[in-house]
Amino acid sequence: MSKSNPSRKKNIKRQSPREKGRPRLLMRLFAKLIDIFILISLFYITSIISNFLANILAIFYWVFIDNTTENGSPGKWLLGFKIISIKEPPYLSLKISAYRNLLFILTFLFYCFPLWGWYINLIIVFPCILVEIVLMYFLEEGTRLFDVLTDTRVIYDIKNTKRSSKKTKA
Repeated sequence: MSKSNPSRKKNIKRQSPREKGRPRLLMRLFAKLIDIFILISLFYITSIISNFLANILAIFYWVFIDNTTENGSPGKWLLGFKIISIKEPPYLSLKISAYRNLLFILTFLFYCFPLWGWYINLIIVFPCILVEIVLMYFLEEGTRLFDVLTDTRVIYDIKNTKRSSKKTKA
């Protein structure tokens, strides 16, 4: 990993202890479930036309998902998370977005190939996804494996939550 700019570290909002650990893990998993629900809806609608087309759509979905809003995926946006890049520039490029979601992209890429794609997913991809969940639980910042590899972090962005906007109005 490269050394980051010290002035950028000051701009990253620290999370309160209440937001660290297991509750944060559950919130991130819930955000991912929202994204997966959207994907499954699109997948089944498209699979009426063609399974191969549905898999290709799913691959593009995972490549572009972190660039749909300023905060990241729709699930992260709804729950008030934001993806930041530790390196300059602070926004995510398509390349970084694709690397962050590589396991999910590989899942649907292997599904394009009947039978042996399922085996590869069972042997390689699904265990890696489980390792990511375990790392999110045990690492101090709650980062995934591909967050570490791409120098990105998911932070709780207080400004973008509905709860904070209600508090400021009251």
